[in-house]
Amino acid sequence: MKISLIPVLILTFGWCSYATESSGQSLLDKKLALKIRNEEIKKVIYQIEKITDAKFMYSPQLIQSFRKVDLTVNNQKLSDVLMELFTPLDIKYELVENYIILNKKEDATKKGITTGQGNPPRTITGKITDENGQPLEGVSIKLQNGTAIAVTKADGRYTINTGDATDITLLFSSVGYINQEIKITGKTVINVMLKKLVTNLDDVVVIAYGKASRRSITNSIVSLSGKDVEDIPVASAAEAMVGLVAGANISIPSGEPGSAPVIRIRGVGSIGAGNNPLFVVDGYPLNSADNFNQISPADIQSIQVLKDAAACAIYGSRGGNGIILVTTKRGSAGKPRFNFTTHTGFQQVSKKVDVLNSPQFVSYLKDAYANGGSTLPTPYTDPNATYANTDWQNAIFKTALQSNIQLSASGGSDNARYYIAGSYFKQDGIIKGTGTDRYSMRMNYDAKLSRKLSIGISMAPSFSRVDTRPISGTFNGSTITGGGSSIVGASVTDALLLPPVLPQFIANGDYGQYSNTGNLVTINIYNPVATLDLYQDHTNSFRGLGTTFLEWEIIKGLTFKTNVGGEILFSRRNWYVPATLATASSTTRESIQPCIGRYCCTTDQQQQL
Repeated sequence: MKISLIPVLILTFGWCSYATESSGQSLLDKKLALKIRNEEIKKVIYQIEKITDAKFMYSPQLIQSFRKVDLTVNNQKLSDVLMELFTPLDIKYELVENYIILNKKEDATKKGITTGQGNPPRTITGKITDENGQPLEGVSIKLQNGTAIAVTKADGRYTINTGDATDITLLFSSVGYINQEIKITGKTVINVMLKKLVTNLDDVVVIAYGKASRRSITNSIVSLSGKDVEDIPVASAAEAMVGLVAGANISIPSGEPGSAPVIRIRGVGSIGAGNNPLFVVDGYPLNSADNFNQISPADIQSIQVLKDAAACAIYGSRGGNGIILVTTKRGSAGKPRFNFTTHTGFQQVSKKVDVLNSPQFVSYLKDAYANGGSTLPTPYTDPNATYANTDWQNAIFKTALQSNIQLSASGGSDNARYYIAGSYFKQDGIIKGTGTDRYSMRMNYDAKLSRKLSIGISMAPSFSRVDTRPISGTFNGSTITGGGSSIVGASVTDALLLPPVLPQFIANGDYGQYSNTGNLVTINIYNPVATLDLYQDHTNSFRGLGTTFLEWEIIKGLTFKTNVGGEILFSRRNWYVPATLATASSTTRESIQPCIGRYCCTTDQQQQL
């Protein structure tokens, strides 16, 4: 039975092959008659399709479909008609069953391929592997400037026919690997090793319990490199993180220079226990965010934000609001390298409130008294009187300068490496008299005590000065950041409420107040310029962070590491106010004596001032 089936199968496949070739050839042998004058070539093809039942496949740009041609044939084969129609356009055709595929004729000399006259077709074979020697399946091998394509099998092997070309280039490509081009001259066996394409999935990220590849981590982690934050002109790394950490809420509530940003990673989960994340700098958990905010963004190597329950892996409940892991820059072996960075910018108030000018205010005041049946104040009864036209918002706002300068040096050997940097940051506030200055240093030193024992030391001292003014609150009761005297007016509030007819200064040089301007103003609103000039409030702070680690490689793959650190903070706030801003003159400032300490100014002391 098996023997009798073999001839039948041979006859069957032979007949199918013959039938295909025969049907294709019979299509080309079909005769047709056409007489076409000045007709678009695409319409000529359409007429041929209707007569012969052939289907054309082509690109309109290739055949110049709108080009008009003349064609007269009488009882000629389709093959002859196609030659006559497409030869002038340098187009070849290929018959696949009932489909006629049109392509551009290829010129081997234009492709840079040297062909040998009469050379037999060549076949190139080989094996594709990765860096570990494992075979790669699905690698694409393509003949440059040609149509031949091959794909590797499960064992990584391939076979590709290059025709009679003697000087060719093969292109090897696969998803996740670096493409390779190999020029081949006279070779028939080509084995290739493809290297992996490094992506951010292979980046090493720091987590609470060590380091791992991003590819292998299922926790919710946001990783920022130093390049993401160092070039942003901001005061702290927290401000540079705005918009870069998905799901985190980072804001500066007061907007004053030197104010610390508020970071919420996992939302608000407690009313009284705090919602701040835990900051860990070089492996040391900070008691507060103060030392983190003093780090210059240019000193940061990477920042990892742990947002899910894995943040509690080591630090327990302290990591309940998320953890921000900061790794600062450290030295690397080599010659000393110096880096200098600086930036300067300007800040302005984004929007001012549109208020009445002096003529508009006087007109409004007269209408109001007339409609109320009241007597107009004396200063406004004289039709020839002139008044000041003060824009109080312009009087308190200014264009603020912000600048940062940093110089760093790093280097060392394989056994000892160092990194040292110093920076100066200055930010003026858009309110006159406000601003901050910060001087900071960072020194990191790593040494290899033995083949398995290493030690590292980090020191980060900083000094800052913050100048504060009464900005927000009611017109006679300010709310000052960090506390302070509340018997002065809020400068922004006063600038919006104080009428423009009041001058900044009167003729004798005193500040223009309701009490010395002839009843121009009937309400005791302090002159905001006097408030900003006479109220003095500045805080000097010295902060320091020191950490050290000892690392011992017990066996290969098992390392013991311990971190020890400490923080220091010395802060002193000085603030003082005049006896009363309502009667303050330009000379009052000279007689003011500082009140030292926080909340030390009693009512009696304030009156004496």
